[in-house]
Amino acid sequence: MPWRLGTVTMLLLGVLTVPAWADDALLAEERWRETAFGLSLRPPAEARTIEQTADRALVTFLVGESMSIRLYFRQTQKAVTLEEVHERAAEQFVSLFPAAAIVQDEVAEVRIGQRRGARWYFIVPSEEGEWVAGQAFMMIDPYTVAMFQYESDSHSYEQSREMFEAVLESVELMSPQDLDAQRTALVEAGDAWLAQVSQAQMAAVLPERQWLRLLQDGRDVGYQRIESGPAEQLGEAGLEVRIQSHTLAGENHAYDSESQLFVADDVPIELWSLVTTLRPLQDRGGLQPSREQPNRSRRPVQPGGVTDSPIEALAEHWRQRPRVAGPQQSPEQGWADTGLRSHERITVSQEGPTEIDNKEWSVPPKAYLSQLAVQALPALLVEQARAGEVAKPMAFYAYHPNAGRLMLRTVRTEPADAGGWRVYDRPAPDRAEQTYRYDDRGRLIERRTGDGRVFKPATAEEIRTRWQGR
Repeated sequence: MPWRLGTVTMLLLGVLTVPAWADDALLAEERWRETAFGLSLRPPAEARTIEQTADRALVTFLVGESMSIRLYFRQTQKAVTLEEVHERAAEQFVSLFPAAAIVQDEVAEVRIGQRRGARWYFIVPSEEGEWVAGQAFMMIDPYTVAMFQYESDSHSYEQSREMFEAVLESVELMSPQDLDAQRTALVEAGDAWLAQVSQAQMAAVLPERQWLRLLQDGRDVGYQRIESGPAEQLGEAGLEVRIQSHTLAGENHAYDSESQLFVADDVPIELWSLVTTLRPLQDRGGLQPSREQPNRSRRPVQPGGVTDSPIEALAEHWRQRPRVAGPQQSPEQGWADTGLRSHERITVSQEGPTEIDNKEWSVPPKAYLSQLAVQALPALLVEQARAGEVAKPMAFYAYHPNAGRLMLRTVRTEPADAGGWRVYDRPAPDRAEQTYRYDDRGRLIERRTGDGRVFKPATAEEIRTRWQGR
């Protein structure tokens, strides 16, 4: 069935009681977990799980063609109560679906797991037939609400509602003390692991040159080239990774992006530049697949920028470099993220179509992961696993460009059922895991992002053939 609510993330609540007789067989044995607030639940048995979907749901559980359950977290600028959320939700839903009728108008408290919550069900007529929408809410704290969104066709309503309420009953939430203790242990593990990893080990696992296909729903929607090797920046020798990507954006446009990540060998200096440009497809400036792909010349930053005005000097250096999309692009179509870690300080400049935002932090005292190390992390873990040293789950503090700040990044390594290894990498507590799959020889098979995109190794010739003339 087509899912009607989609990106509608209104605060819809309903108020019914959770049945104590919910059939345990309706749910999967393995719990689904998220690490931002310590929430876990048992999804429906046989449900298909999709994380970080386009409508910004943290996770979606699909049961056949007739039912879906989505989980969102919503944060507010001021404290709210469950009653306030309930009132606003009712007004919003009725305004969006005037023909909707509440299934039951009884008002009573419900429990979501062990916490007080609320729930609502509406039946909505449409040209395709009646469908049912329900949402349940639980306050995490006065500023944060967990929202569970349910949709079903009317024919499956009774059975799917029972399943939805069983999921709500299974919800568990860690205490703040337990959640903090868990994160502390993960960070300690990450810090101990980092202390044993050298820059030479990172260089050994990073590809000198690698091409990747980008697929969405089995269709080629882009490609990526990764290069790494020795470089010099800020007067220091070090290791550099360059990533260039081309990704379709609808029928007529594409995003071209270029990332350059550098870490010095002997001093605590790191820099990165992430540049993205949206351009019309007929503009062929930028990353082009071809038979020969020589390394671009690397023009180093001059040393004086570190002590004089580091972020200004560094930003000016990146602004002078050729953009991926070529000279035809206007500033309104570009975004840039420039970062510098110099000893104990991290400075970031984010440049968008209309403004520039400068930020600065102290380097975390433990488990700080550079942007370059983020790229090497999965392959490093697999190499260690192949040598018989499977790392325990760990956490690091790393800059997250989409969030524009340092975030807690968690990672774990597990054997794959068909041989080889899987690395599960969650870039931030409120982001979906991405999964790396390696064979038993340590070669990357695929990288699967939380929103369903898949990166697969390819040759330059294969990329050129697939994208010639596009």
